[in-house]
Amino acid sequence: HTVDFYSVHLTQGRRSGLSQRIRQAVAITHVLAGSHRPTIVAGDLNSRPGTLPVRLLRGYLLDAQEQAGTGRGATVPEGRPQNRIDYVMYDNHFRPVPGSTQVLASSSDHRAVRSELVLLPPSHC
Repeated sequence: HTVDFYSVHLTQGRRSGLSQRIRQAVAITHVLAGSHRPTIVAGDLNSRPGTLPVRLLRGYLLDAQEQAGTGRGATVPEGRPQNRIDYVMYDNHFRPVPGSTQVLASSSDHRAVRSELVLLPPSHC
């Protein structure tokens, strides 16, 4: 099967970056709306859960942390994570393995997010 996989890194910056992150999220939704293949979007959204950029993407995708995560999912700062800005999102062509979405230690300034997704047969989508 062909799967569309997108690795994203939205603009940073609290106030000045928000409008740009919203525009970037809208651009991603345009790509998602045009795809009929199984799709995964993962990366640094520089946005906390519930913010507009995340809500825009959640209009098309499920959040692996919410569906199959362990813990709060906080990824930054790496040494003592307090906030969640890194995500694995997927469409209804997948099912997450329960408990498989985990935040892992990393050598980056963010912690890594790992999730195991099962591609469903076409009749289940």
